[in-house]
Amino acid sequence: MPGTPDESITTALDTSGCYGERLRAIAVHASQRSPFEGLPEDLRRAFLTRDSLIQARPVWPGGPVETALLPGNG
Repeated sequence: MPGTPDESITTALDTSGCYGERLRAIAVHASQRSPFEGLPEDLRRAFLTRDSLIQARPVWPGGPVETALLPGNG
């Protein structure tokens, strides 16, 4: 199954500061197997330290990918 094309991404957030919390949250779901289990550490880190979003409303006018949700924070 293909992922979202890079050209559709309107916002890319650095979430590396939450990496440890994300790993702990995934581990809490003991009845579920993590989709990141078995991945090499560098690939797991790549998936869990960047959130890619698509602006739906208002419709994205185009331009460079944003790096913050609020103006002046990225």
